[in-house]
Amino acid sequence: MQPFTSSIFVLLIIPCLLRLVDAHAQVFEIAVDGIDQIYGVNTYIRSPPTNSPVKDLTSSAVACNVNNRPVPTTLTVRPGDTVTFIWGHDHMDDDIIALSHLGPIVVYIAPTSSEGAGNVWVKLAEDGYDGSQWAVQKLVANRGRHSVVLPDLEPGEYLLRPEIIALHEADAVYTEFPARGVQLYMECVQIKITVDTGSLSLPTGVSFPGAYKYTDPGIHFNLYNSDPNSYIIPGPPVWNPESSASSTTVSATISSTPASSTTNDVSSAMPTSPFSTVGAVTVTRVSTVTVSVSTATTKTVTVTAGAPASTVTVTDLMTTTIKTPAGSCQTNSPTGVDLYGQCGGINYSGETSCKVGTCKYLNDYYYQCLL
Repeated sequence: MQPFTSSIFVLLIIPCLLRLVDAHAQVFEIAVDGIDQIYGVNTYIRSPPTNSPVKDLTSSAVACNVNNRPVPTTLTVRPGDTVTFIWGHDHMDDDIIALSHLGPIVVYIAPTSSEGAGNVWVKLAEDGYDGSQWAVQKLVANRGRHSVVLPDLEPGEYLLRPEIIALHEADAVYTEFPARGVQLYMECVQIKITVDTGSLSLPTGVSFPGAYKYTDPGIHFNLYNSDPNSYIIPGPPVWNPESSASSTTVSATISSTPASSTTNDVSSAMPTSPFSTVGAVTVTRVSTVTVSVSTATTKTVTVTAGAPASTVTVTDLMTTTIKTPAGSCQTNSPTGVDLYGQCGGINYSGETSCKVGTCKYLNDYYYQCLL
C-alpha cells in the first residue's frame, strides 16, 4: 500500500508545482513602433537563466536580475519611439503570468556605461491600479505587451529595465519569511540612440539595490485585505523630461547702493530644506531667482523660474510673487487632490490642496497627500 500512497501524493503535488512554475514571467522580445524585433533572449536582453523572481531587495540582482552581463546586440531606437516589452512564461503568447500575481508594472532607464550601478536609474513610466484593474491584468489581456514612449534623449547607449512587482505574497516580508515576500520580475534591454535629434540627458536617478525598502508601502502590501486604490507604487516619481530644461541653481544679486557703485553678489546652491536664505532674499523652493536693486530709490526685481507660484521677499525693500514649486502648505478642498496623489514639487503645475490629509514633502520633486 505504501507505493500506492506515494504515487497518489506525487500525482496531487505535481499540479501544484506546475501552477507555481506557470506563475513566473520574463521579457522575450521587443517591438519598436509596433514592429517586432528579433528574438531578444541573450541577444539584446540580459536574460536570467530562469523566470524566477528576485525577492532579496539588498541583492545586486535587483538591478538587472542575476545575469547583468553585456549581450552581443544593442537595438537602435530614436527619441519618441514606442518601445513594447513582450512578456511571457515559457515563450511569447503563452499564459504570460498567473493572474494571482497582481501588481504594478514600471520601467526604468540608465546609461549602459553605468552597468546599472549607482544612482543611475530614472523611472520612465509606471502603471499600478487604475480603479478597476491592475497593470498585470492589462498585460495578460494585451497578450504580454506593455509599452513606453522614449523621451527626447541625446544620443548614447541605454539600459531599459521593465519590471513587474507581484504582490500576491507581499503581505509577508522576505527577511522574516524567505519563502514569501514581494516578487520582482525584471531584466535589462540594451538600446542605443544614434540620431542627434534628442537633447535631453538623464538626471540623477536612484540605485538598485537601495531604491526599494522592505518597509515601503508598495513593497509590504496585503493584496487581499487592503483597498487597491490605496496602493503606492514604490520608487521615485516618474521623470518629467520638461524639468530638465530648468536650472537647479538658486542665485541672487543684490545692490542697495547708487547705480555708479559696484554690485555685491551673493550665491547659494539649491536648498536642501524647504526654506533657505540668500543674503536678504528668502527663497521657497525655486529653480532660478535673480533679484537686483539698482539704486536706493529705484528697486527692480527680475525673476526667472518655472513652476507654480510662491513668494520671494526682499527684506525692507519690496515683496513680489514668482513661480516656484507649490505644495509646502495648503488647506483641505473638495476639489483637491485625492489621498496619496501628487500635490506639489519642482515643475509640478497641478492642484496643491488635498481633499483629505496634508500635502507632505517627500523629495524636491514630489509632494503627496497623506494622512
